[in-house]
Amino acid sequence: KRRINLHLDNKSNVFFCETSIFGRKAMSEKIQNISYSDIWKIFINSKMKHVESINMSNNILNNLNNKFTFNNNAAIYTILVFGPIVEIVKSDLSKIVETIDGINCELSIWDNKLIIRSIAHDNYELKKTLNYILENIIYDKLPKSWYL
Repeated sequence: KRRINLHLDNKSNVFFCETSIFGRKAMSEKIQNISYSDIWKIFINSKMKHVESINMSNNILNNLNNKFTFNNNAAIYTILVFGPIVEIVKSDLSKIVETIDGINCELSIWDNKLIIRSIAHDNYELKKTLNYILENIIYDKLPKSWYL
């Protein structure tokens, strides 16, 4: 159970990234019962600007196998970008996301925020894609511990 609240002013920039893996395929992990709650709230000038929430409990096989939720995938990430920096990075990030194939990856931009979401069968392909996006947006190598 986790709650993240970010309080920013209208000149602040934030680049927030989180990955969740519900069983590693390479390790033959299959999660059946879980208690998982993750809620993020982002406030700008004391006004709520965005909320992300994932809540699952007990047997999650219906969530993982349902075509309207995880569709047999077990790894997801979300990238949130807020603030004036959105105008600077949106074109580059749109081009980067368009080149991704092999996993589902989508980008949305509205109301001075940018969100990228990806879902994959396992963490290997997801991590590879995430590293590709991050390297291309920060124009530098990531820390060694981030590589597979």
